Amino acid sequence: MSCTVQAFSAPTVGTVPSVALMSWRTERAKRLDELVRAHSHMSGTGPGRRWQTRQVVYAMILRLAGEFQGYSRDLHDLAAEVFATQLGDGAPAVEGAVRILATRNRKLDTGNAQPGALGNDFGALDLQLWPELQAAYSSRASDWNKNLEALNTARNGIAHDDSSKLAKVESDGYRIAQVATFTRLRKSMDQLAHAMDDVVAGHCADLFSIARPW
Repeated sequence: MSCTVQAFSAPTVGTVPSVALMSWRTERAKRLDELVRAHSHMSGTGPGRRWQTRQVVYAMILRLAGEFQGYSRDLHDLAAEVFATQLGDGAPAVEGAVRILATRNRKLDTGNAQPGALGNDFGALDLQLWPELQAAYSSRASDWNKNLEALNTARNGIAHDDSSKLAKVESDGYRIAQVATFTRLRKSMDQLAHAMDDVVAGHCADLFSIARPW
C-alpha cells in the first residue's frame, strides 16, 4: 500500500504563528514526511512486506505522538516565558522563579501529551485549555480531544507491546496498522496545534492586557 504526503488544513485565525508552531510546520513536519515517504516506497503484497509496512505505520504513530508532545511543550514554554516577563517586571530573580513555578511538575516533561496532561499543564498558567478550545472551535474540539486520546493510547500500546491498548483503539474505530489512520490523526493534530497556538496567545494577551505575543 502506498501513500502520499498531504497538505493539512488548519483553523484560519489570521495571526502570526509562534516559534513552536513554525517548528511544527517545518522541522517536525519534515520528520513525519520522511516516514511517510519510507512507507510509500514499499510495495508488494507478500506477508513479509505487509509486516514491514505495518512496522513503518507503527513508527509513524510513535513519531506523531512524540512530535505533538514536543510541540505542546514548546508552546507551554513560550507561554511560561510571557508569564515570567510580565510578572517579573524586569527582575531576573522573579522571572526565574515564575518560570520554575510555571513548569514545575509539568506532565509534558514526564508523560504523553494526553488531553488531561495538556489541561493540567496549561491550567498552571490559568488557562482552561479544553473549554477555551471548545468555545473557540465548537464541535471540532471534541474530535481533537478524542483523536489525541486515541493517538496516545495507540502510542503506548505500540511502545509497550500492550495488545489491550491496541485492541481498545481498534474497537473505537482506529485501524492503527493502516496509513489512512495515521493520516487522519495527523490532520487532527495539525488542526489542534494551530488552534492551541491561537487560544494560548489570546489567553496571554487577555490576562496581561498586552498585544498578542505571537
